[in-house]
Formats: sequence, C-alpha cells, structure tokens
Amino acid sequence: CQFYTHCSFYRAKEAANSSDIIVTNHHLIASDIAMKSKSEFGAVFDFAEHVIFDEAHALPDIYPQFAGSDLNLRSFMSLIRENKALFSPKEVETATGAYNSLLANVKESRMLLEQMQGDVDRYLEAVFRIIEDRTEKEIKDTFTKLKAALAPIRGEEEGVRLCEAGAGTFTVKFIPLTAGDNFREGLKGTCVSPVFISATLTAGDSFGYFLSELGYEADEVNALKTGAVFDYENRGRIYVPKGLWNDKNADGIYTSLASRLEGSMLVICNSTRRMEELAALFETTMPYKKVFMQGMVDISDRELESGGIFIGCNIFREGVDFAHTGLKCVVLDKLPFEYPDDAFLKQKSEKVRDNGGNPFMDFFLPRAVIYFKQAVGRLFRHEDDMGLWVVLDDRLLTKNYGKSFMDVLKNVHRVRTLSEALSFLEVCDGKNQAGL
Repeated sequence: CQFYTHCSFYRAKEAANSSDIIVTNHHLIASDIAMKSKSEFGAVFDFAEHVIFDEAHALPDIYPQFAGSDLNLRSFMSLIRENKALFSPKEVETATGAYNSLLANVKESRMLLEQMQGDVDRYLEAVFRIIEDRTEKEIKDTFTKLKAALAPIRGEEEGVRLCEAGAGTFTVKFIPLTAGDNFREGLKGTCVSPVFISATLTAGDSFGYFLSELGYEADEVNALKTGAVFDYENRGRIYVPKGLWNDKNADGIYTSLASRLEGSMLVICNSTRRMEELAALFETTMPYKKVFMQGMVDISDRELESGGIFIGCNIFREGVDFAHTGLKCVVLDKLPFEYPDDAFLKQKSEKVRDNGGNPFMDFFLPRAVIYFKQAVGRLFRHEDDMGLWVVLDDRLLTKNYGKSFMDVLKNVHRVRTLSEALSFLEVCDGKNQAGL
C-alpha cells in the first residue's frame, strides 16, 4: 500500500510492539488471537513472552465472537448504490427492493438464521445476479471480500448461525461451538505462557467449565485457587426469604430494605423488564430516594452520594465498583440463570448433551454460579466494608444445586427473618452494634 508509512494503524502497531509492556482490552487481543489461528497475516501484536488476562472469566463469551464471522447484508446493496453510475436504474431499484423485502419479514431482532433462510437466499440471489458479472476492479475486489466473509456463515462447520436486525441493518453471524480449540491454537502464536486471572474462574472448586471453554484439559495447566481476602464471616450477612422464587410480589421486602438503609443499595435483575418494574416501584413509593438505572448513570462519577438505589442487569453485575457510593446492600432479584431459549445458548447446551454431558449441570449451572460470584462481589471492595446480601430466590435453599451458590458465601452467617436483616443494616450504618 502506498500509504503504509503514514497509516495510523501500522504506526500504532509499531509503537505498541516496540514497548516492553502493552496494556490492551479483551476484544483486541481476542481479535489478534483469532487472526493468528487462521493466518500469519493481519495480526496486531508480535509474539510475546507472557500474556496476562485479567478478568479472564469473560473470555469464553468474548472469544467466540471473533473466531467466527459476521456480515451486514446491507453491504451488497450499498455496493450497488454507491456505484449506481455503473448499474442501471432497474438494477439499483431491484437491489433496494430485495433488501427492503428482507427487512419487512423480520419477526425478532435476534433469530436463528434458519428462521430467515428463505428470505436471505432470495435477497442474495437478487444482488449476486446484479453484481457477479461486473468486471470493474473495485467492484470485483469488494464483492470477493464480501463473499469470503459470507462463506463460513453459509458453510458446513459446526456452529450457531444467527441473524440480527435493527435500524435498517441485517447482520448474519456464524459462531463456532468449538471456539476453544481455535483459541488455544491462536494463543500458541501469541505468547510462550498465558496467565488467566479472575476472582470468578471456578464453579464450586472446579476450573472445569472455564478450561473446557478455552480448549484446555485440567492436567495441562497449573491452577491456583486462593481463599477470600475479606472477612465475610464477621462483616457480612445473607438473607434468603422463603417462598419467593416464583413470586414477583416482593415489593414489601424491597421497600423495607430501602427505607431502613442509609447507605446505597444495588439491585441486580435478570431482565430489563424487571429492572424497569422495580425502578417504578421505588420512584412511586419512595420519591425521596434517588433511583439510578443501568444505562442512565455513570457509576464512575465520584460525586454520587450515599443512599441511592442502583438497579441493573449484567453490566452492574460485573466489573463495576460501587465503593464510593456507600454500598451496604446487594439484592439479587433471582438467581442469575440465563434464558435457555437464547439461540446461541440453546445450541451450546445441545452440544453438551451430544457429548454425553448434562446441559444444566455442566453448562447453565457453572455459568450461573460465576455470575452469582460477580454479583455478590460488588459488596466488598475494601477490608473495612460491611454489608448484607439478599437473594429473593429460595431455590438457594430448596434445590440440591443451591449448595453451589451457597458455597460462594459458605462462611457467611444467614439471617432468618426480615427483622434480623434490617437490624444488621443498622449495624452497617453504625447505629446498632448489638445487631452483630
């Protein structure tokens, strides 16, 4: 390329690779590993001695997005419209009409590709017929690149094929089910020794789920699990009211907790619908309390005062520090199981079953336990922190798998009544030392 020496990407790449230490994010390193697993060209980083993955629990969800392929099908229509001087008005009209027909048949924002396969095929047939015989170099080159991106999506490799629609776009995706092997091979071209660090790599005492998702066997790695660094036993309590796991009417518990607490409260939900319901509850019954919903507040704002109610889903559950808000209570509205009807998760769980495993015990449960760890971890960030965990889901106590969650806080005293929970909150606020 004649602009190589002036290209900002290559200049940044050269500067990074001449450094002793590079700090980057999961997405860029995942993209780099995926490229190295497929080709020696296009990689971002040179071979390194060590790569340390902080918050490594996120890798099983992030990496498959880069190991596969995705393409916005609007790109074919755009290629025609952007070069409309080279196409007849009828061809431009045909391409536009075919794309609009595709969008008109969308039923959901995210679906399995097979649900739209006929519509997708008709659109591609229409635009291919218009483009494929063109001889102009720019059009041929772009068309070739688009078809290359489309190839694995239309191929036979085992994986999940999805389509996502929104705001005039229609993207098709292929996510391989066995991305772990791909990750492992790509990592060999990235560094001598990878190190994976996170407070939430295990479900129970096992690294099995995490390792299998990244293509490793247990005997191939040196694993170390450390104990808790905080005094949960003396400075924390957990309250699990009975009979609420399938009862949405927990309003009384929420309002009792919020009205008694002077510090902040974090509520973690499994859906945006439930998040909005609870925000409406607090705003209606406690107009004097400040309510902050995920997506509507910058948690890094150091000016946020104590006493607020923070309500969110997965973003608030992981990697957000609420310490400066005076957080004293974390409430899980339900155990953080994912919805099994999600297209990707459904295919992944079926793969577990095909391999002789149990989709619930070997896939959904380990993921939920890791999410649970992330959620309860919001409460303690410093040695002198003190607070209450509330889980409004008594499957924690009534189901055999509940022990997997309780073991996360196995040294924490469980209070049996709402009255005891409220008394402990007074202790957290420095009002009632007898509550200990």
